[in-house]
Amino acid sequence: AKPKLVYHRLAKHVASAEAASAFLDLGPDDRLLLSLPAWHVGGLSMLFRSLVSGAALCTPPPGMPLHEALATFRPTQVSLVATQLKRLLDDEDAMQHLRACRTVLMGGGPTPEALRVEALDAGIPLAVGYGATETCAFVAATRDADLVRQEDVAGPALPGREIVLDGAARIAVGSPTLLDGYLEDGGLVSPLDDAGRFPTGDVGTLTDGILRVHGRADRVFISGGENVQPEEIEEALLAIDGVDEAVVVPVSDAEFGQRPVAFIAGEALDADALDAALRAELAGFKAPDAYYRMPERPEGALKPDLRMLHALANDALAASRLERL
Repeated sequence: AKPKLVYHRLAKHVASAEAASAFLDLGPDDRLLLSLPAWHVGGLSMLFRSLVSGAALCTPPPGMPLHEALATFRPTQVSLVATQLKRLLDDEDAMQHLRACRTVLMGGGPTPEALRVEALDAGIPLAVGYGATETCAFVAATRDADLVRQEDVAGPALPGREIVLDGAARIAVGSPTLLDGYLEDGGLVSPLDDAGRFPTGDVGTLTDGILRVHGRADRVFISGGENVQPEEIEEALLAIDGVDEAVVVPVSDAEFGQRPVAFIAGEALDADALDAALRAELAGFKAPDAYYRMPERPEGALKPDLRMLHALANDALAASRLERL
């Protein structure tokens, strides 16, 4: 799929930075580590938070590993994706620097419950947020440890933001930070609905103002008449010792229509052990038909490419060349 060019006016970035800085309680004594690529909204937003709050922005030289950047700059606030946090939890020196932060903000996709609990139990001041490029970073967040521990919690909406769910549990966001449109053929195309909200494509629940995000609506598939949400299987896999990353995609099946297969990263992994552990937690029809080793991805890519993995799994020749666990 062709990448979308998301257009934001400067005022949207400033509004996002002001809300985020208030949530994080940023000030001139803080040091923000540029821990995410600056060409993504998560990294770019750090620049604007620094400008509006007076906090220092620490910019590691190209190629510096994250654990070295933590030791060098000793930030008071850092933003991470789940893959980064999972790797840092195995490094005691890095853990000491994370514990010294005032806030470690998780974003860029779901953070599994088991990973949240492990980090909090290790003394890391974890916060979670929910947003998208189109919303100019996070629009819901919480630093409440009791909430952060709970499965799928993203927190309440930030002041001035609105989160609503339709009858199919799909999430839409109203915010002063929403995109002006997608830049297509020299013009702007707005994806906003009639109420001026952005349909995120995610599904969730909203209880007492607390948003829980369960996954992407467009990732649900049907296997033998049963709805399968890949994120549920991925979270269960990530709770298994030795699993560092997990992505589940559907493949065509003559009997069931579609079946899940899993791409896994980690050490000393065995398909039979993974399958047994998964079946102890989930219904049997959710257990993947195959477990593949996660392919290497380009340097600097923090998240797996779902489209690429789906294409590999559904191409018979490509799948035959994948490493099975």
